[in-house]
Amino acid sequence: MKTKDTKLVICTRCGGHGQLRFATGDERIHDYKICDTCDGTGILKRTVTIEYEKLKKHPILNMNELEQVQNAKPGMDP
Repeated sequence: MKTKDTKLVICTRCGGHGQLRFATGDERIHDYKICDTCDGTGILKRTVTIEYEKLKKHPILNMNELEQVQNAKPGMDP
């Protein structure tokens, strides 16, 4: 069973502006270039695919060990 999740993320390179600002020799004038990472949209599309597999053998838990771990005091080894 596969689950596909798509999220829109703000471009980390241009900060969502779609353009990159470059300094020129003059402090008052800047050159602008379209961001190569997001192609000027300012948004990145992230697709994550999660695949679930059925386990063939499940570990058998000893209920006494589980209760000891739950009742243990913080910072102490069981």
